[in-house]
Amino acid sequence: MKRPALFKLYIYAKSKGPFSLGSVNDVYSEIYDSENIVCSKNLEAYPRVLRKPLKYHEKRLIRILKGENALSKLGADLKVLANRIYAKS
Repeated sequence: MKRPALFKLYIYAKSKGPFSLGSVNDVYSEIYDSENIVCSKNLEAYPRVLRKPLKYHEKRLIRILKGENALSKLGADLKVLANRIYAKS
């Protein structure tokens, strides 16, 4: 079982180019549907003890991606310019 990670979004931005802050949810869904990673859509089969922390992690990840300040504080290789998320080269 793999959980969502910021690194997957970095790989996406590096390979397919920048994406807008408004499309974060769509990009997130596209990545995790295609790579069979556990996300809130397919957690029903798991017990609550596993579901709750995974949902919390997913919500936090999306909140970080949507906020310029949070993303820049992480020191990740993602940057926000003109409401688009870019992978630093």
